[in-house]
Amino acid sequence: SHQAPDSLRGKVVGSGHVALPPTDWHEMLVQAETALTYEFQRWLRHGDLFDIRAAIANATVTQPPSGHTTPSSEERTNIPDHHGSNIGSHNQQSRILGKGQTRLFLSCRPLALARFPWEAWELGTEFSATRAIQIVRSTLTIQSSSGAVVKHHRRRPRILVILGDSTGLNFQGDREAVQTLDKLAEIQFKGWQPGQSPQEVRKTICEAIADEDGWDALLFAGHSDEKDLMGGQLAIAPKVFMSIKEMSSYLAIAKRHGLQFALFNSCSGLDIAESLIGIGLSQVIVMREPIHNRVAQSFIRQFMQCLAQGMDVQAGMMAACQTLKLDQQFTYPSAHLVPSLFCHPHARLFRIPKRSLRQRLQALVPLRYEAIALTTCLGLSLLPMAQSFGVNQRLWTQSVYRQLTGQVPSADSPPVVLVQIDRKSTNDDRRLHIPNPIDRSYLADLVQQLTSHGASVIGVDYLLDGQAGDMANDEALREAIIQAVDQNVWLVFGSIFGEQNETVGLNRDSQLAEPGWVMESHIYMELGYMTLQASRDDAPFAYLLSLLHHGTQHNDIGANLQRPSRIHKIDLRNQFISQINALADQPQTPNQQKLSAIQGRSHFAPITLWSYEKFPPWLRQKWFAQLVDFSIPPDAIYKRVPAWAVLDPTITQQIPDLAGKTVMIVPGGYHQAGIDETSDNAPLPAATKYWYSKFPIASPLVNDPATGTPIFSGTSERLPKGEAHAYMVHHFLTQRTVVHVPDSWVVAIAALCGYFTAQWLLSAYPRDQWTQTQRRNLTLSFAGLTGLSGVVNLQLYISAGILLSWTLPTLLFWMYLLRVLRRKPHAE
Repeated sequence: SHQAPDSLRGKVVGSGHVALPPTDWHEMLVQAETALTYEFQRWLRHGDLFDIRAAIANATVTQPPSGHTTPSSEERTNIPDHHGSNIGSHNQQSRILGKGQTRLFLSCRPLALARFPWEAWELGTEFSATRAIQIVRSTLTIQSSSGAVVKHHRRRPRILVILGDSTGLNFQGDREAVQTLDKLAEIQFKGWQPGQSPQEVRKTICEAIADEDGWDALLFAGHSDEKDLMGGQLAIAPKVFMSIKEMSSYLAIAKRHGLQFALFNSCSGLDIAESLIGIGLSQVIVMREPIHNRVAQSFIRQFMQCLAQGMDVQAGMMAACQTLKLDQQFTYPSAHLVPSLFCHPHARLFRIPKRSLRQRLQALVPLRYEAIALTTCLGLSLLPMAQSFGVNQRLWTQSVYRQLTGQVPSADSPPVVLVQIDRKSTNDDRRLHIPNPIDRSYLADLVQQLTSHGASVIGVDYLLDGQAGDMANDEALREAIIQAVDQNVWLVFGSIFGEQNETVGLNRDSQLAEPGWVMESHIYMELGYMTLQASRDDAPFAYLLSLLHHGTQHNDIGANLQRPSRIHKIDLRNQFISQINALADQPQTPNQQKLSAIQGRSHFAPITLWSYEKFPPWLRQKWFAQLVDFSIPPDAIYKRVPAWAVLDPTITQQIPDLAGKTVMIVPGGYHQAGIDETSDNAPLPAATKYWYSKFPIASPLVNDPATGTPIFSGTSERLPKGEAHAYMVHHFLTQRTVVHVPDSWVVAIAALCGYFTAQWLLSAYPRDQWTQTQRRNLTLSFAGLTGLSGVVNLQLYISAGILLSWTLPTLLFWMYLLRVLRRKPHAE
């Protein structure tokens, strides 16, 4: 059938129409092919060539076993044709292709001899060669360094596809065929665009070839032809041609940058192959004769599938030719004889290996600057000081976000009342002129007043391990404790752990109280973190107060608890913990179920304990630790009242009934507070400082009788640890849990997300399609997504209690993005 001339990927010299008698052209072509191959094989079996055929066959017998190599040796013979021309034969024994294979290199002069289908030479059959012989073409003049491949470490092979003049052609099939490799290789398309001048398209193609990032393979699709002295020419645009000689300097640069293989899926490519091998390229596949567009697309489709399966270019070409022979024999007979591979004898055949799991993991290995950034971010995320700083700033941000979005918890009825012994308290009462150790008669007065106001749970955040200087003070406190116990008030005194891990609390020699009257609980804390149970029998100060508060508020719990009594000779604390554990293990009522929930949230996660123990002290980690949520304003956690006001007869009457409240007697910020006279005061968290700038630190319970204004209580300069205990009590009772996801984990996840996003952008927006508009739109889109992720992150903290690092991971993510976004865009 008649085909449009433009469907050939070559230069049409002339065309026209002529009336012909009906002819079976297909049959005639098959007959011509049969005659050609018969005469070709008969000539190659001529007696004059017996010695060379025997020598080649003999080489297949003496070839070393597969997997072994011999010192490089090369046999060269010349096969004379009937016209006095020579065909060079190279049989390289040092290259073992695989089990049962030998490679024979052929070079032909003049060029007319190269048009014969040498790949069809049935060599070795008459001698029963033990190894299959693969015929590869070469040139008579090649550079000695052509086969040497400069190793360039790339995560994926890079393939440049040049699409030439499309007149009469459709490159859609070529594009689709090459894009089947997009998961295995980075592919970029270049070629003529409407509106480009000949100079512009030449410059675009040459700059792409000489790209500084280098290429592993070069593919050309379009029209081409032979051209004397020019190394062949390519049609790069309508009526615009470019010779290989013009491109040679750029191809040499590409070779230095790692170019290994070229495929010219176009017509009449013998000159092109000779030229490219001559300038140092190691492997080239061309079509020796004019080829139809459909045949070219069928070939490249099969060839790309073979590359995707991990075949080398020779095996891929042979498989593609076999497919042409079987599938296109009726439509395009003899098409399988047209492709040829030209190769340097010492070249390692190009292939795109299948990516194993190990290779996929190796692809994640960062580049140098990525490694520096990743190491820096991970290092900072692991430093405890950097973690504390980050958490502190993040909680400040959460405070601002809470207020802006109206998500501040109500301050109407917090469960805790703080009685703060502040600086005014120590200054106004002579008993506290030396406030450390605390005067016990002063504590006695506070306990009596709070008992009279109906307090059912009183926590004393003071350590009374020594003996008072005045026995009368001890006696006063003992009488106050007895009075409270007789009124069923739960009293909890602070304690610490001694050098032998023993409990150091109430001094037994002082006889302040018996174990059945009051409880003792350790007041150890690490600021910013919840103090949780180390075991079921452990009861930190805030945890114990929260259990007492919950138990005293609900009869279905309180009825099952042993009350404080001066009669029973038991350890009240141990008895209480045992009874609470029993109720939590088998909850029968909703209140008991809440008790079980409080207990369930009071334990350290195993991974938290593991990270704390496994890292050295200077790098100690607290993975998935529970945080104290200072983003909640203090007024929503507790109500405060100064100790001096509680003892002032003119003011104490203003204090409402404290039934249903847990009252804590705590230091209120005076300098000498703490075991070592400084340890009770911590730096003010940024979040708390923010709230103090918005709301005064005054007592909502009492007012100044003279002015009617709320009375100042506590301090705004530092954070007494008693206030942190109050936050913990609140969190236990409200089941507010804030988990700090390890910064290092988030940084690592951000690095992976950044890497895969960058890889997706590289595949979705190749350089030949990368424009300034796309870069601007993508930059704005990712900037918007970054802002949105920040808002989601803030809300996630409030709604789910999950604290995620944001700044370092975001910077690292953008570091990967900028590698793509900073690419030079293509002209629009």
